[in-house]
Amino acid sequence: MSSKHKGTWRANLMWFAASTFYLYEYFVRVMPSVMEEELQTHFVVGAGVLAGSLGMYYFIYSPMQMIVGAIFDSFGGKRIIVAACVIVALGCFLPSISTQTLALMTAGRFLMGLGSAFGFVGCVYLSTVWFHPKQLALLAGLTTMLGMIGAIIGQAPLSFLVDNIGWQRSWAVAGWLGIACTVMLLLLIPRTPTTEVDRRKAFRGSTPFANICKSLFAVLKNPQTWLIGLVGGCLYLPLTVFADLWGIQYIRHVAGITKQEAASVVAMLYLGWLIGSPFAGWFSDYIGMRAGLMKWGTFLCFLLLSGMLLFNNIPPMALGTLLFLIGLFSSSEILAFIMGLEANPDFARGSAVAVVNMIIMLLGALFQPIVGILLDWQAQDFSEIGLYSASDYRVAMSVLPLMMGFGLVLSFALKDKKVK
Repeated sequence: MSSKHKGTWRANLMWFAASTFYLYEYFVRVMPSVMEEELQTHFVVGAGVLAGSLGMYYFIYSPMQMIVGAIFDSFGGKRIIVAACVIVALGCFLPSISTQTLALMTAGRFLMGLGSAFGFVGCVYLSTVWFHPKQLALLAGLTTMLGMIGAIIGQAPLSFLVDNIGWQRSWAVAGWLGIACTVMLLLLIPRTPTTEVDRRKAFRGSTPFANICKSLFAVLKNPQTWLIGLVGGCLYLPLTVFADLWGIQYIRHVAGITKQEAASVVAMLYLGWLIGSPFAGWFSDYIGMRAGLMKWGTFLCFLLLSGMLLFNNIPPMALGTLLFLIGLFSSSEILAFIMGLEANPDFARGSAVAVVNMIIMLLGALFQPIVGILLDWQAQDFSEIGLYSASDYRVAMSVLPLMMGFGLVLSFALKDKKVK
């Protein structure tokens, strides 16, 4: 990469635009968490069925990672990321016209997941094009920080919006925000520098399909790719399972507070990620170690999650503090993407980030409905849709410390590559 592109104002604007798309898609991702009761009432379904519909986001997002990175490796960034933002916006408009069936909601979540699949990977890919390798861990952390801002906006502020204009109009607002984001991406992401075009040509196969296969095979055959993805996925579960979907209802039931108050408590987990992710990126570069930080992250999250579920009558303020610390330590997950880059060949850097992301998000796709199924199985009273006790939620959420313990065991097999 030509040095004239590194750290320029154009590169900074590009990063801001791409990361704002990630902020937007993360806001869209967590939207259902503040309207879960309204959706269950409107569609007259239980927690398991609703989670399956909303989880369509992850069921398309995760397998798409198999080809998203290779698409960026073969065709570059701007056109792909702009089209992805349009798809997310279209997906948001579908629930706003939803009928009494789940079909449009499910289709909308499918489109949201399809477009969002290009978000984080696109940000990291564009960063590899426009910035020095030593800046990538910090930029991944800063990108994640913006995603957490989107998640925080999708908690108490969105809850207020839903209470005032309803859940369907809230989805329409999200759709128009996506159109505005698309225009910004068109204006602020520059053309691909010639050095990146030359790099892609140097590793190009006989056909685009050959390029994709070459990148994917190099990444998938590497055992470290799978270990990195699984440990990162365990660290990400507090976000995908707790904060993104079930956390508000959990806090409401165990603390006996309103939905908006519970949303504010859950937002503390996002705040922990907001602070922790850029710090984890910077600190890992500073000490030249990534695997050790992920190991400590899984260990501390295991302790904190276990304590949160085992002890009753924790005051809301203390719950918020616990969630902040869980977010702070689980944010070491962002190092998984940089470890994936460093463990795989340069020509497959987009695929490396995407495959790691696929494994991470597949765990979220699996465990969101698993928690809903456990809730339905554990519940004592089915006389009313959505009627679950605090103990039902605790049993269902026990999968989080269990998986964090699994991630801790796997983390001992991670290998650091020297940070250059």
